[in-house]
Amino acid sequence: MDFDALCEQLNLGALTEEPTRLTGGLMHKMYRIATASGDYAVKCLNPHVMVRADAARNFAAAEKLERKLEQTDLPLLPAHTLDGRKMQEMEGDFFYVFPYFEGKALKDEAITAHHCAIVGGLLAKLHAVENVHAPVKTEMLTFDWDGFDLSEEDKTLLWQMQTAANNAALPPLLTICHNDMDPKNLLWNGLDCRIIDLECLGYGSPYLELLETALCWAGYESGSVDIDRFTAFVGAYARAGADLAADWAAVYAANAGRLAWLHYNLLRAGGSEGEENRALGKAEAEKTLTCIKGYEKMKETIVGILKSYT
Repeated sequence: MDFDALCEQLNLGALTEEPTRLTGGLMHKMYRIATASGDYAVKCLNPHVMVRADAARNFAAAEKLERKLEQTDLPLLPAHTLDGRKMQEMEGDFFYVFPYFEGKALKDEAITAHHCAIVGGLLAKLHAVENVHAPVKTEMLTFDWDGFDLSEEDKTLLWQMQTAANNAALPPLLTICHNDMDPKNLLWNGLDCRIIDLECLGYGSPYLELLETALCWAGYESGSVDIDRFTAFVGAYARAGADLAADWAAVYAANAGRLAWLHYNLLRAGGSEGEENRALGKAEAEKTLTCIKGYEKMKETIVGILKSYT
């Protein structure tokens, strides 16, 4: 991307140093730019994502909710509105411009029960912004696991989990959900934090998001779950006044986002979108499959903790 042209187009002032690539971001590329008017983070949207038929609609829906959340005191890092819009376009490339926040995402080994309690409270506050008592619409999963180079044991597990997810009934409640509020999407400066990556905002089941997010903050993605961190997260969420009365075994079965992410990355690993994309897909597929196996093993323990708050 031509960052000089970007700065000129959006009246950000001239660059005062060379743009630097920021770490993180599995689908899009992030850069820090310093200009005469201040420091910014620029998210360059993946062109392979932007050509999808539903991409523009999904981003527009998320932006609408982002504007609503900007009216709250949640610690967000929303995209700048420039020339009356959030998403920017230049020569066929799409991007967002954010204020730059001097913070870092926490690695798993740095996350404490105190961090988990902070995020659990923030998630409860997010879910309380708006709620609608209505059925949760979930798409039937139709992934064909036999079409991939996986062990028979892994294929059997994936088919079983997919069937259980398709048969699970969720409580009829919808709230605004972040949909990806795991450790990579909160930046910390001490205990001061900002929630980022708001492009996935949408209406969904708060029960599903609570379960998935608490697991992530408790170390799920590293292959094991710290029960103290998980309990701190769920406890803070409950103390914020959220109702946790649900059939948690059904919620646990319905939490199938990892199956979709695995399927996407298995396709990505064997796709034709470039070597970098294939390598990312392979790495994410391997990590996600490990998480899925661990998820099945810890079902009884996690469901028991959640039931204790009902």
